[in-house]
Amino acid sequence: MAIPHLLGETYIVAGDFTLRSESRFLLEDKDSYLAAITDSGLPQATVDAIDVLESAVGLQVVNTPGTRAAQQHATGTDIFDDYRDVSVLSAYQPLEIQNVDWVTMSEIDEAEAFAAADEFGRQALLAFFLAAALIVIVAIWFTKQLVRPIDQLSESAAAIAEGDLDTVIDTGGSDEIGDLARSFAKVQSAVTKLIRGQERQIEALSTPLIPLRNDVLIVPVVGELDISRSIKLGANLTTGVYDRSARVAIVDLTGTRVTDNPAEDEEALMILNRAFQSVRLLGVQVILTGVQADLATRITDSEIDMKGVVTEASLQLGIDRAGRISRGSEVSETGD
Repeated sequence: MAIPHLLGETYIVAGDFTLRSESRFLLEDKDSYLAAITDSGLPQATVDAIDVLESAVGLQVVNTPGTRAAQQHATGTDIFDDYRDVSVLSAYQPLEIQNVDWVTMSEIDEAEAFAAADEFGRQALLAFFLAAALIVIVAIWFTKQLVRPIDQLSESAAAIAEGDLDTVIDTGGSDEIGDLARSFAKVQSAVTKLIRGQERQIEALSTPLIPLRNDVLIVPVVGELDISRSIKLGANLTTGVYDRSARVAIVDLTGTRVTDNPAEDEEALMILNRAFQSVRLLGVQVILTGVQADLATRITDSEIDMKGVVTEASLQLGIDRAGRISRGSEVSETGD
């Protein structure tokens, strides 16, 4: 059973070949997603667990040629069937972080990917011949009048090619070159929106908020926890728990490492702790999981009082505890 037409997705897979970020297909069309993974041969018990938890994190198996290659520290692109048994164009690479065996996968359905490429190729070829014919005809008859605007357009195109997306294109002409300039401006606008959108997605991936269920969020933190990142993470955490009316926030530090600057680490931890205390005022229980020895030393050396923040050794234990709090079988330490 095929899942409805969707854009591609980027997700994280751990060393046990299970998801560490949520499946987009589950979030956008749960029924079709469950039907697809059932047809793919995933055990029914696992499908039922995903259905109940409304999360595929730690449950959905993604054992594909791409994930296997990335786990062997390979980076590349290939076409193969994904965890839904749908042929995808996939780009994969490992997260080169010490003591972390996670890999990233960016995929789009093969049919969708190449349909767009074919259409773009036809349009680009047509635009090329039209533009070339226009330039030749106009250059023959109006050489003197066209030299200046053509030069300006060429300079703008060169600037855009070098990465200056804010280059101003003169679209004031009323002749054919003016039309061409406006076409270039539209292309410039489209490319700029695409690149800026990708930048926002990359920034969001650096401090993601993953809904485990309606009232539980997971915040996986991978890499160095510097001051700038702590500020973003704290702001996202406070806004995220408020917007989703969450009761529990699991901050997973399994993949987090300290920097070479203890003073900067202490300031970053203080910023993060202020965010923890802020969400506690909203009635949210913060659970820290996967704290490594070097990070624990930084926290104790700094004498930061993480009041009301509980810890668990692993993400799974944190999820279990969050489930008990969510069900009301365990009282949180937020003071509410």
